[in-house]
Amino acid sequence: MNGAATHSSSNPPPGYPVAAAAPPPQVTTSSSNTVTYAQYQLGVSIYEEKKKAIAQCKAMVERIVAQCRRKNRRFRDIEFDVENDRSRCLHNLTEAKAFVPQDTRRITELTNNNPVFYSGGKRAAEVVQGAVEDCYFVSALSGLTSKEELIWELCVARDEEIGVYGFLFYRDCYWVPVVVDDIVFTRIPKFEMLTTPEKELYDYDKAEFNASARAAIDSLYFAKAGKTGETWVPLVEKAFAKLNGDYASVMYGRTCDALEDITGGVSTTILCKDILDADTFWKEELLHANKDRVFAVWFKSGDGGLVQPLKSTIQEGLVANLSHSVVRAVEIHGKRFVVVRDPWGEPSWKGPWSDGSKEWTGKWREALPELGHDFSSNGQFVMEYSDFLTTWQEIQRTLIFDESWKLSSQWLFLPEKPDVAPWNYGDFSFSFSLSTAARTVISFTKVAPRFFKDIQGAYLWNMDFVLTKEGESEILAESSYSFFYTRSVSLELELEPGNYTVLPRLEPLIQRDKDYFRRGVDSGWDRRKLLRAMTRRAQSWSIAANYKPDEKYTVKSAAEILAGGLPEENKSAINALKTYGHEISGARSKPQNTQTPIQPANFHPMVQPPAAPYMYNPQMAPQMAPGYLKQPPPPPQMYYPPAQTQYPNHGGRAMRTANQGWEDEPHHEPPVPVPVPQSPASYVLPPPPPPPLPPLAPLSRSPSPLPMRPLARGDPLESLEDDNALVVGLKVFTQGMAVSVITGSLKAKFAAHR
Repeated sequence: MNGAATHSSSNPPPGYPVAAAAPPPQVTTSSSNTVTYAQYQLGVSIYEEKKKAIAQCKAMVERIVAQCRRKNRRFRDIEFDVENDRSRCLHNLTEAKAFVPQDTRRITELTNNNPVFYSGGKRAAEVVQGAVEDCYFVSALSGLTSKEELIWELCVARDEEIGVYGFLFYRDCYWVPVVVDDIVFTRIPKFEMLTTPEKELYDYDKAEFNASARAAIDSLYFAKAGKTGETWVPLVEKAFAKLNGDYASVMYGRTCDALEDITGGVSTTILCKDILDADTFWKEELLHANKDRVFAVWFKSGDGGLVQPLKSTIQEGLVANLSHSVVRAVEIHGKRFVVVRDPWGEPSWKGPWSDGSKEWTGKWREALPELGHDFSSNGQFVMEYSDFLTTWQEIQRTLIFDESWKLSSQWLFLPEKPDVAPWNYGDFSFSFSLSTAARTVISFTKVAPRFFKDIQGAYLWNMDFVLTKEGESEILAESSYSFFYTRSVSLELELEPGNYTVLPRLEPLIQRDKDYFRRGVDSGWDRRKLLRAMTRRAQSWSIAANYKPDEKYTVKSAAEILAGGLPEENKSAINALKTYGHEISGARSKPQNTQTPIQPANFHPMVQPPAAPYMYNPQMAPQMAPGYLKQPPPPPQMYYPPAQTQYPNHGGRAMRTANQGWEDEPHHEPPVPVPVPQSPASYVLPPPPPPPLPPLAPLSRSPSPLPMRPLARGDPLESLEDDNALVVGLKVFTQGMAVSVITGSLKAKFAAHR
């Protein structure tokens, strides 16, 4: 391995609260019989929290750089190892064969050892989607380039020589540092993998093939930065994939959700048909594009809807179900124009004011620089405002907060209701109090589920809410438009001092069988990946005041372990040994000139593959191949040097060899044990070596997952089968001040579930 195997982190920062630290519930005495929970967050400065997360991410990168320089190694992220743990990084539970990249290379190998992360300029918006269907995310990245400070707030630390990059994302209500290396997937294979006719194209010259085909940034398998050759796009996409578990888990989504994950903002869905005054919308909304808000647009396919292929509906050259980003809005010579960008890098608009159309004559061609457009722009095109409103179906607007805003939030765990029943007004609610008048943004949201979306339940949820003020019987305001794929709904308004109550509502839509979990496990879900998803779900749900996660899925980071007093415990043990160790050593026999085999403390004859960094539970470990479980380990006096250790073939799965690669190696006989001197009292005759393991079956470069055994009664995974619950939260953003109280209430009959 040509790199330093170093741990990074995509977990929430230390101090991320779990249910055990949540305030105790207070049962009200009202006739409604509800349980009320104290606030989770109160008056948190988004800006200050981001500064703390930036400092933490920089410290992580600096630690990695220092460690790699001591070792004379480049950074290799073993928690997202795209080269040697390829399947885990590419695929989730349900998309097991979505991608087939040909190779992996470091970014420096694709840029002639001269990588340029981001250079800015109008060409920076030329972001091109790759093999993963994440046009929503690509559109979000393209939109960020019009507000360049967001790029530098996204990547807060890097060392291109070491190959380490630190990114910052927003998850639910906290900032998450994500550190990755610079190894990326490519679509060009090695020369040895070419067919004879393909080699002939390069005159059988390997050096020429490597220099012309494999050493170009164009060979990236996933997203890339158009023609600029900048490296920020594939690395941001890789960090986003790590944050959400793998590349398959970032497929499909909404640009507004991606922008929330990047900026920490709040999104609103606006249907073009619902805009009352187009002139007001232009002045109060679009002219502020990429200043304090970011926009994305799309329209759905025609008859047949989403069941048709992605390119089934074309409107004036534009493809349905494809998210586009708004670059800028400009008014010139009395006309209003909107500059838009296609995530596939194609200037697809064929209507009026498209590239080369008849409208571009005289003064309009001279106005191109003012529009920030030219006909060579990759994927960028111009639309007149009237065409913009009639062409697009939906506008997604994300409001970005500055240092003047404060956040308060509360989160609740909602157990599954019987018979697919909805959550109605009054089943649960949130309340908050304002001491002074303030501009307020209220967001009712579900916990971000991408990492565990394969096990997030059998239902989709449509959500909305109404706002009421204490002492008034009329509804004060209602939330923005939503539909079943919406992650959050919001409301923006000026509020007077007083106490306010939010009454949410959730309507379920069945998207799969209720017993999908058992079916998935029985059909071959990768248990290692499943356990990671279950752990992340428990971690995410722990944000709820009334949720207590199963201890099996509660995993702490190394920083939390160290902060919890473990070093002091170890110090006490060391001091005790220093004090009383002579009493123990004095009772031992003096060493003699005899021999006995070596026994390391962690010895086992078959070295197991490394456990997942998030958790390891022996009770849920996959069954080994028949015959090996029944073989007792050799007596503890025997030691076999690990450099020659072989692995059995477990049910067709390729296990790692001692050099951490995926190799087709012949079977070797076990080595002879090594004797060393020790006392006569402990001398034992070495037993015969264990029988040789069966020869390895031929392995592929892409190991298949372990075969799954059906769930049995008492299986630790069985309890998840009917767990179709969810966690929701209310986030209240106030400008210039903070709310004084925020609470969440749940009817007692539901609160008793957890």
